[in-house]
Amino acid sequence: DAAIVGLAFTVVEGPRQMLREVVTSGATRTREGIVDRALRLHVGQPVNLEEWSLARKRLFDTNVFRAVDIQAVPLGEPVEGEQDVRAVVTVEEYPPWRVRYGVQADRQREDVVDAVDPQLTTRLGVTGEVRNQNLFGRALTTGASTLIERDFQRGNLFFSNASFFGLPVRSNVTAYRSRENLRFESEVFAVSDDVGVSFEQRMRRRRGFEITYGYRFERNRTFDPDPNPNDPFPLDAVTNLGRLTSA
Repeated sequence: DAAIVGLAFTVVEGPRQMLREVVTSGATRTREGIVDRALRLHVGQPVNLEEWSLARKRLFDTNVFRAVDIQAVPLGEPVEGEQDVRAVVTVEEYPPWRVRYGVQADRQREDVVDAVDPQLTTRLGVTGEVRNQNLFGRALTTGASTLIERDFQRGNLFFSNASFFGLPVRSNVTAYRSRENLRFESEVFAVSDDVGVSFEQRMRRRRGFEITYGYRFERNRTFDPDPNPNDPFPLDAVTNLGRLTSA
């Protein structure tokens, strides 16, 4: 009805791999220092495949490469249980410029004043973005984007860097301006202008945690585009708003 089985495991260890050289190829525009700082592979140390996997991920996090491969190539024969290897890092860069454009449709309230019986309408708009993901070969991302609708226009200038003074902290800076027409019974009764700038940093830890903090300053001006010349107090209000965020 039952049997007892004894298991015997025989393990034959291979030679310990020692990193002696790192060679990279495929980075035609990216500066060599950007690749080296992302890899963080130490010559003369034993090969650690977990560290190599993290090095590959750090290269992807620069947003410069769409393909990364790291291979260990033996250098000669093992000597006294140690095998010297060369780390061959092959990367494929994104094209330096990226252009995107499209059409956007959304449902909005036609009347922003009447909250009891708002009229819904479909608003059409066009969007566009021009982006350089590897400015000066330093893994800096910069560009501009826009959204244009009948009653709303917005333009953004943005800048992003995957590191902050050598630390693995992503920094994002955005400057924007927008204008919106506010309607009542299909007539524009006010115009809202926004001008702002935001700064954000993200720090990712190994175990999946991410720390985010930032600041945004915005200046809003809401005014009557066609004020009554007899009105002693026409609508013209300016508001400054600052926001601190963290997560």
